[in-house]
Amino acid sequence: MPCLREEFKFELKNRFSVLSTQNEDTDIEESSKVIKNVYIETSEKILGFRENQQKEWIPEETWKEIERRKLAKENVNRSKTRQHKISTQTQYSEINKKVMRSIRKDKRNWISEQAKLQKKKERKET
Repeated sequence: MPCLREEFKFELKNRFSVLSTQNEDTDIEESSKVIKNVYIETSEKILGFRENQQKEWIPEETWKEIERRKLAKENVNRSKTRQHKISTQTQYSEINKKVMRSIRKDKRNWISEQAKLQKKKERKET
């Protein structure tokens, strides 16, 4: 089986050879859209979609808080008036502070837990 890079190149060459047989009178913008779509489709076919990788040290409650923060940020971006934007921005900053504290605490706990496990492992080996 060829490596992923070679397979990707081969697929692109095949698709571009098909494109070269198309009409030469097309608009430049249209051509660039077609080329972009070829790259995207080939990437999806060969490489697949990128999956979200959740860090193992972040618990489910923190992920829920992160989702709340994302929604609060959308509210800030959607606000129309200056007063509404200020109020939603203060809500977002409070949620953001809470999320950042939670993440720091979770990471500290995970690191200390990993250190304890490593010490136990070393004790068993000696």
